[in-house]
Amino acid sequence: VRIPRRLNANARRLSNCQPGDVPIRCARAGQPALFMAQIFEWIYVIAAVLLLFGAAIAIHEWGHFWVARRNKVKVEHFAIGFGPELMGFSDRHGTRWGFHLIPLGGYVKMLGDADATSATSDNKTIEKLSKKEKQQTLHAKTPWQRIQVAAGGPLANFIFAIVAMIGLFSFMGKPILPPVI
Repeated sequence: VRIPRRLNANARRLSNCQPGDVPIRCARAGQPALFMAQIFEWIYVIAAVLLLFGAAIAIHEWGHFWVARRNKVKVEHFAIGFGPELMGFSDRHGTRWGFHLIPLGGYVKMLGDADATSATSDNKTIEKLSKKEKQQTLHAKTPWQRIQVAAGGPLANFIFAIVAMIGLFSFMGKPILPPVI
């Protein structure tokens, strides 16, 4: 196995291992252990980034969903990710909860929306709805209610960031008093 020159230099630099050091980090020059360790580190980083993006997206979309439900808007589909649906279920309100292949986005599709962006209404579908169902569409709500639904996602992210920082500083923070007299 031929290791690139940069990895050989890293392996030579790390070959002066002390007792108790992690063996993978102390690979000798010419051994593929260091290269494999770097591959696993990249896989770990990519998985962590996807997990964090997925969490932020889920919280964002849940903010839209929660505010829409509070304003009596019927939600047809709550999706995390894009592409083919990996798994999902329908709740008692008729909302389809879906988890899709690529976790780099999401959407909340409400009754009467032409697409997942909620920017335009599907007039053909809305005309077929009863008067009670028409009142459950986002486009039948007042402008203030539509603004609330649109702002629900970013507001949920903002509140989550505050709560997460409070939690991190409460459990992992180190109170330091500067030695200033």
